Amino acid sequence: MINQRKRRFLQASAAAAIMAAFPRYAQAVDYVKRDPRKRPNLLLITSDDVDWSALGFMNGRRGLTPNLDSLAAQSHVFEQVRTVAPICMPSRQAFMSGLLPHKNGGNGFFPMREGTPTLCTTLAAEGYYCAASHKIGHMQPASSFPWDLKQEGKDRHPMVHADMLRLAVTEAQAQYKPFFINCNINDPHRPFYGAEDAQEIDHEQTGPYRIPRPLKAGQVPIPANLEGLPDIREEMAQYWNCLLYTSRCV
Repeated sequence: MINQRKRRFLQASAAAAIMAAFPRYAQAVDYVKRDPRKRPNLLLITSDDVDWSALGFMNGRRGLTPNLDSLAAQSHVFEQVRTVAPICMPSRQAFMSGLLPHKNGGNGFFPMREGTPTLCTTLAAEGYYCAASHKIGHMQPASSFPWDLKQEGKDRHPMVHADMLRLAVTEAQAQYKPFFINCNINDPHRPFYGAEDAQEIDHEQTGPYRIPRPLKAGQVPIPANLEGLPDIREEMAQYWNCLLYTSRCV
């Protein structure tokens, strides 16, 4: 009987000691380093070859890009902006690095100089979760863009960007990190919607690749520097229809 009472006493004492030590133990094995700073999440959306005349919030065509116009209505809009190059890759690398192409070394379709700092490297060093969809190959060298998550592609399916963004946000939250997400929309870009050589990329305009009410050749204005020929009117309509994709992605 004495041995049983002694055994119970020792068990109770051991349990009490464990419970007393548990808060310190739990703190010691807290593997997540929680950052007390309140830092904003950042989302950078780009799209290709957009002319101001197609954007309602830039005093262009109304109703063509309603989602983008709605976003602009609650944002700061820069009205006096210019691109630093007439092609995609050097323009993209310029605003990601904050350096003109002749300063970062990316004067054309080739990488910047190794070691060039960017938004990605700077924010990653500050503990941000960095992710990007599409145009990955146009942001080089890879050492200047250490994405935690990246998804290359030239697809026009709007859910490609949406699904990547949801996954990136979930991963950032799981790691208790703020996020920097760069969604690069491929439109408007040749081949334009409805063009003969766009059938494959548009999956023959079926399912989510189909624009419900595409603009027709007679529904779009022709820029003053172009002639109103049938082929030009047709291509301008295809170009503006690509902007409907842009708005859906947003």
